[in-house]
Amino acid sequence: MEFINDEYASWDLTYNMNGLILNSIPLIKKLKWREVVTFRGLFGNLTNKNNPI
Repeated sequence: MEFINDEYASWDLTYNMNGLILNSIPLIKKLKWREVVTFRGLFGNLTNKNNPI
């Protein structure tokens, strides 16, 4: 097959929590670590004009 997909949509969501959870742990609070949550995704489709089957 020449194409895996020829129509697709992708997304990338990043949420910075600014120490919401880790600030409750004293050692981590002293290190000033912060939480970052990331979601990435891809959805694709092969149209009939490019499908060899």
